[in-house]
Amino acid sequence: MIRTATDDDIVSIIYIWKETIETNNTPGDILRVFKRNRRYWFVCDGMEGGEIIGFAAGSVKSRSRGHISGIAVLEEHREKGIGKSLFDVLIAAFRQQNFKKITLEVRASNKTAIRLYEGYGFKKTDIINKYYPDGEDAINYEKIL
Repeated sequence: MIRTATDDDIVSIIYIWKETIETNNTPGDILRVFKRNRRYWFVCDGMEGGEIIGFAAGSVKSRSRGHISGIAVLEEHREKGIGKSLFDVLIAAFRQQNFKKITLEVRASNKTAIRLYEGYGFKKTDIINKYYPDGEDAINYEKIL
């Protein structure tokens, strides 16, 4: 089940974020972004006891632009359409807010995510050299709504 994230979910979201996304973001950074943008944060409850197994985190960059800050699903729950469903819900929330554009960054090596984003009509706009802590480049994408 996908639903809007609550304060009770933040510990699970931080855990999944830190386990699945190599980032310099601290738990405090993630919490601050959540508090400012909670209406664009969604979680997927697992079948066993309501455990959070994935999340999508969006943020507002301007009156006309939403940004996908992160989407992640625990490894044992991947390849089940959960990430795509979270992505769909987040895009729908941005559309409802009448944003004109959605942006995101993705690792240059993350071919699965790149295929997903390009399948949704996202277009590559830039490359940020050595964006990630391990020195990997990020590709900027945007979608005009």
